[in-house]
Amino acid sequence: MKVDLDILSSIRRRIRVELPAEAVNQEFFRTYEGLGRRVKIRGFRPGKAPRSLLEGLYGGEVRGQVRSRLVEQSLSEIIKEKGLRVVSHPEVEADPLEEDRTFTFSAVVEVKPDIEAKNYLGLEVEKLKLKVEDEQVDEALRRLQHSHAQLEPVEGRDAVERGDFVVLDFTGSIGGKPFSGGEARNYPVEIGSGDALPQFEAALIGLKMDGEHHISVAYPEDYFNRELAGRVVEFSVTVRDIKKKILPPLDDEFAKDRGECGSLEELRQKIRARLENELKELQTRDLKEQLLTRLIEVHPFEVPAAMVERQLRYLLERQQARLSARCALRS
Repeated sequence: MKVDLDILSSIRRRIRVELPAEAVNQEFFRTYEGLGRRVKIRGFRPGKAPRSLLEGLYGGEVRGQVRSRLVEQSLSEIIKEKGLRVVSHPEVEADPLEEDRTFTFSAVVEVKPDIEAKNYLGLEVEKLKLKVEDEQVDEALRRLQHSHAQLEPVEGRDAVERGDFVVLDFTGSIGGKPFSGGEARNYPVEIGSGDALPQFEAALIGLKMDGEHHISVAYPEDYFNRELAGRVVEFSVTVRDIKKKILPPLDDEFAKDRGECGSLEELRQKIRARLENELKELQTRDLKEQLLTRLIEVHPFEVPAAMVERQLRYLLERQQARLSARCALRS
């Protein structure tokens, strides 16, 4: 096998290969041998059909298989031998493939750029100046308190108020036509939480239980569902249940039962320590990001298009997964 490696750029290489006729013939022989054992041809036992008959029936298919195997096997061997860090699928151009003749082809691939780290000593980065404030501890303590709240039926009223937990049936339409995801039964909403669309939550305030109500909700222009973005949706809503969140008192008993601490003050200190650790992790991540940014500034390099496309695809898939999860939580 003859191999030439051309450097087209810092990230592109052309591999030119010439395979001897012996290698071509061996691959044709192996392929026809395997084909003869697999296929069933009337009048012949498996593996006994003559080569000429197989060529007439499957010649084109076999030639394509042989070509693919010769290219893949050769490239795999060359890439390993040359230590190429390939990041793209090869762009292959090949001469016609014939038995008893040499086979030549070329493949252009993208590779990771070679980057030599230098001039990095003495680079300056600035550490974020952050500290945990009492208000942050109080907010974390409130979130813990709300996570242990109990829901109890409201008494003395049947209309929805801000802060209520309600269970709804609803059907939505645009211009009198239903839309995908616009209908739900026993749908839970905490009014004012922002878990659902805020405009939808606000429209529920004042609705009474068990009666059917009609509300209009204007969706924002930047809403993630393009079918609804900037549209006015009409909803038919029935309130099935209204409950109120009852918060446990923040005292030493709460700290013992829910925070695994001896007192409320000890729980506050535990929360503060956790927040401080989170800030330290944030500072470390920021320092790393600053350092990487500075290193990139002093070490400019070309980025393979295949790596950019792969990262873009990953980010789009991750964003789609997040949107799907958000929709699932709201359905």
